Amino acid sequence: MKMENSQLLGKISELHQREVVAVKELKELECQKKELKDELKENINSVKKERRGKEQYLAFFNLTIPFEELEDKCKELEKEKVKESRLMHAYKQLKKREP
Repeated sequence: MKMENSQLLGKISELHQREVVAVKELKELECQKKELKDELKENINSVKKERRGKEQYLAFFNLTIPFEELEDKCKELEKEKVKESRLMHAYKQLKKREP
């Protein structure tokens, strides 16, 4: 059975509305992606800044700190480097997915 012109126009209109909604959702997702990317950059920078501050502190006071405390602080720094590395990896993965 052939569809009438009005039915075809109705279908076309419905498909167009779906397309408009899909485009709007895509734009929202792209905006969210950009926000997440910016937040990730901020997190990376804050972790780097914090780590560098602690490294400078250790470099300045390394002669006055007991060895055990120095060792603990070094372990903390190592954990922060791992965290920073993971954040950088996540950022690079996100950047690769961009068209």
